Amino acid sequence: ERPALSKAFLFADPPARLPGFHTCVGGGGDRQAPEWYAENGIELLLDTEITAVDVKSKTITTGSGDKVSADNLILATGAAPVQLTMLPGSDLAGIFTLREYADGLELYEAFKESKGKTVAVIGGGYIGMEVGAAASMMGLNVKMIFPEEHMMPRLFTPGIAEKYEDVYKKNGIELLHKGRVCKQFVGSGGKVTGVTLCRNEEEETIPCDLVVVGVGARPNTSLFKDQLEMENGGVKVDGKMLSSVPGVYAVGDISSFGLTMYEGRRT
Repeated sequence: ERPALSKAFLFADPPARLPGFHTCVGGGGDRQAPEWYAENGIELLLDTEITAVDVKSKTITTGSGDKVSADNLILATGAAPVQLTMLPGSDLAGIFTLREYADGLELYEAFKESKGKTVAVIGGGYIGMEVGAAASMMGLNVKMIFPEEHMMPRLFTPGIAEKYEDVYKKNGIELLHKGRVCKQFVGSGGKVTGVTLCRNEEEETIPCDLVVVGVGARPNTSLFKDQLEMENGGVKVDGKMLSSVPGVYAVGDISSFGLTMYEGRRT
């Protein structure tokens, strides 16, 4: 499975949508619609909330109280976006995150209805850069806010970042960075109208009509984090993705594994 990137979802022509974007067809694989699972002997339980996981017995409990046990258990619960709920005004309407399919649809419609308006994009990483570009291409005025010295600091060198930043600026995107942090969201009538920034104890409020928060994600490990060895916020696994409990594997965003090219440093 390889979902479409946010840029393909937000401004491709036509934009990527289910059932096509979530499958392996781009690499020549089968289109994995629900019937594909049945045809391949896989029981697929949709709309089923998992309320408890007993790692030792490899048993999960659903919201309806049903229990499912297995010989092996693969944990693939993904991650949830950081919401900045600690900031005043974080519950105002018009503040978006982008993680799930429904998030993308909501944001896409908001952008379509907001041509000529201003969006504040919090974050200078993958989501911030892609959402900022999408919003600009859809006719919004974009202000990108992040505290780092340049975009994508964990990946880009200053020189590479400068090239990207020049492109963004030439397309009318304003970069508010180098120490600026989001202190609060301000609003009127229950809807966001601005973002208050702080740098060196000096504050300024940036007017906006929409806000997109893209400041990272946290692994969804609450159901089992006290039952497994954890590291760097994720489930510690070996080269076969096996956790500290035999027969229990962790994959994707929740796994913490060693990188051979970096002498085993874990990520």
